[in-house]
Amino acid sequence: DLETGRPPRTSVGSVAMESQLCQCDKTAADCFARNQNTYNAKLQYYSNLKCHGTAPKC
Repeated sequence: DLETGRPPRTSVGSVAMESQLCQCDKTAADCFARNQNTYNAKLQYYSNLKCHGTAPKC
């Protein structure tokens, strides 16, 4: 959970959930690796207050 810092609640021993989480993590890591050269550290703490328009869809 991003707000509390605690892991999301799942049923104990849920292999399907663990598999989905692993696949999601892998997909994100692959995306970050592919786009590493476009990362701009100056924008790391960019204020959301400066954002306008509709948010991009994931």
